[in-house]
Amino acid sequence: GDPKLLQCPVRDGKAWFADRVPLPLNPNLGTVSTMPPEGYKPSYAGEYGGDFDQKDAGVGSRIHLPVMVPGAMVFFADPHAAHVVFEAGAPLTMIGLDVTHQAIATPPRLEAIRALGTAPAAAVCGMLDLYGAKNMAAYHHGAPLHDPCVIACLLRPELFEGREMRVDIDIADGPCFGRTVCDVRGRSGRPANARVLERLDADGFFALLTERLARLPAGAA
Repeated sequence: GDPKLLQCPVRDGKAWFADRVPLPLNPNLGTVSTMPPEGYKPSYAGEYGGDFDQKDAGVGSRIHLPVMVPGAMVFFADPHAAHVVFEAGAPLTMIGLDVTHQAIATPPRLEAIRALGTAPAAAVCGMLDLYGAKNMAAYHHGAPLHDPCVIACLLRPELFEGREMRVDIDIADGPCFGRTVCDVRGRSGRPANARVLERLDADGFFALLTERLARLPAGAA
């Protein structure tokens, strides 16, 4: 028959199958890696780390990996998990970098927050000033706000525009491993599995952020 999505409630650190059978949860990190000299190989494990799916690599773990390429960054990802989510059949909303990079903390928007004159506003502006300086040096614009877009979408979904679309995660070996592929023009003929947001009312977003910050106690740190 057709596949079905089974949702298990989570209580007391356990997933309850059929609300009767407790299954202990032990989240782990599927992939963590430094860059090997021959280039990243996400489907293989080695002394650099990689896709080792080690159940003991969870909260509180310490993982020591060698730096094999000076200046290279650490890679954390589990595209296979993302692939499972998009194939599960559950209703999904995807907020990609194309959207979050419309939520730019420009100087006028920061000044509006700073003008609140509260400790929370000062803390937010301090973080965004630092973050923005680094972005300005690298990308020539202020700080994009990624995570707050999720909360804004829950509070004010009308700030966002998007459409239903087919989304696939590339889990084949190769340089595109982990890539998110959005079938913008519907050429695959496959059914949509997510609502992909494409546009943001940035002024409305920052008005919401400023209004919510104004609700916090003036002296809260």
